[in-house]
Amino acid sequence: MSQLSEQELNNWIGGHEVAILYFKLESCGVCHVHLPKLQSLAEEMKVGLKVIDLQENPHLSGAQMVFTVPVTKVFYQGREQYKEGAYLDFTKLKNILNQLRE
Repeated sequence: MSQLSEQELNNWIGGHEVAILYFKLESCGVCHVHLPKLQSLAEEMKVGLKVIDLQENPHLSGAQMVFTVPVTKVFYQGREQYKEGAYLDFTKLKNILNQLRE
């Protein structure tokens, strides 16, 4: 992981029709449980996934309105469509991704 500017993040989001941002901290146990499942889902659904460690990128917290971790955000054509915290329902997320790809 490395520092990421807001502009770089916005460019990355804009480069994907459907994009997932996953905000985490190294010290977060739930983050480590969700991440492999989210990576697998993103690969299965063929959508972009960007994992952002807020320890390395604290400046993105305010810009993305993320004040706790984990947080998963889904973007469609550059616009936020879905945001969820620690109680991520992977079935619901998969359904949302399917709808966006239709």
